[in-house]
Amino acid sequence: MRRSYVGEVSVYRSNAYQGLRFADVQNCAPRAELRARARAYVGEEDEDCIPAASSAPERTWRKVNKVSTLPLPVSLQESLTSPHVQLVIQAPQGVPKGGRPRCRTRSALSLIFEENRFPEPLYYRNVDCMGIPSLLSQKECEKIIDFAESCHFRDLVRLRVVDLCYVDIRDASFAEALWKSGLGWLLRTVRLDGMIPCGLNEVVRIQKFVQGGHVALHTDRPIRLEDGRVSKYSLRIFLNGSTDKHFEGGLSVFHVPFQDPVVFEPMTGLALLYPQGELCTPQEEAEVTFGTKYVLRADVIFRPALP
Repeated sequence: MRRSYVGEVSVYRSNAYQGLRFADVQNCAPRAELRARARAYVGEEDEDCIPAASSAPERTWRKVNKVSTLPLPVSLQESLTSPHVQLVIQAPQGVPKGGRPRCRTRSALSLIFEENRFPEPLYYRNVDCMGIPSLLSQKECEKIIDFAESCHFRDLVRLRVVDLCYVDIRDASFAEALWKSGLGWLLRTVRLDGMIPCGLNEVVRIQKFVQGGHVALHTDRPIRLEDGRVSKYSLRIFLNGSTDKHFEGGLSVFHVPFQDPVVFEPMTGLALLYPQGELCTPQEEAEVTFGTKYVLRADVIFRPALP
């Protein structure tokens, strides 16, 4: 049977020993010890390794009897010229047969946000309300208005209480994108009653006030979800403003007890964040005397903080 030779292993000496003769090296240790070191170098424990003829100071050891078998997933095939190695890449553990699950598809409305931002809040002395100027850009507000107009608005009319039109957008990806556009970063350190904010309710309401539209004095109530999460803050974003001559009137008025009312003039992209329930300041939306006013309303959801 023809013997197969697979490579060769050469033992080299450092430059510091170039002046030594091979006989000097041979006399440093018994021959049996040198052969044992050579066998250990090539990974064999039998007598299949023999020294090949060479000149000092280099000594070459050649494998002449056996061909080492490489472990899977590497397979070795003999060839007349050179050995051929095939690498078999196996699928990682824990991946389903059909591949990794696809990411959740995002709605077209959730793609309107141009970039992540880091808003600077405004705090007011006489009212428990946070103002966030330019939370949304004018272009983003216009896209939300166009989407809302493509839907069917419902009328909500109660004599001397409320007069407006609204449409509820049930879109979890849109609510998540709105939260990540800057609100999540702004409220990252907030903790209230052992709970922390985790996002917006997936139902976002767009309110439309035409001429004569208004909302009388009221407070916002919290909502509770089935999974135990609860809302504690209301978010109001003006999608257009009276300063842009889109409408007249429509001021947001907060009635602070025993003090003068705090009035907010709608500006495009301005957001107001204020508490709900017992801590909510009574407020009203003044009557729109001309044009059309658009407002986005959402609830900030809180979950228990991890210990």
